[in-house]
Amino acid sequence: MNRSAGVAEPWLGVQAPICRDSWAKRALDVVGATVLLLVLSPVIAVISVLIRLSGPGPVFFAWDIVGAGGRRIRSYKFRTMIPDAERLEKTLREQGANEMTSVYFKMRHDPRVTPVGRILRKLSLDELPSL
Repeated sequence: MNRSAGVAEPWLGVQAPICRDSWAKRALDVVGATVLLLVLSPVIAVISVLIRLSGPGPVFFAWDIVGAGGRRIRSYKFRTMIPDAERLEKTLREQGANEMTSVYFKMRHDPRVTPVGRILRKLSLDELPSL
């Protein structure tokens, strides 16, 4: 499926492969995630404190992603932008600051990203809460 066929969200038609031993995979996922969370909890705690000290706003950013079967799932990331960044995006779009030619908004030096957020993004640590 592609956009030219008139499908707005092509990933909705993708089915996840069915694992013969799905209970074993689930058990491995849970055990692995638990171990990683325990090992990384000091890093997560330090990042949380740095975000809290860097300015106002929540530590986490919540957003919806599309999961298996097209279900929407709430996911969390560390907040890397200033509060109300979505509102500022509208102003930046109107000023022609978007460097993408699609519906997505992207700037190489986005003024909405906090100093701590730049580091988290560079090291991909902003994704740790989705673990």
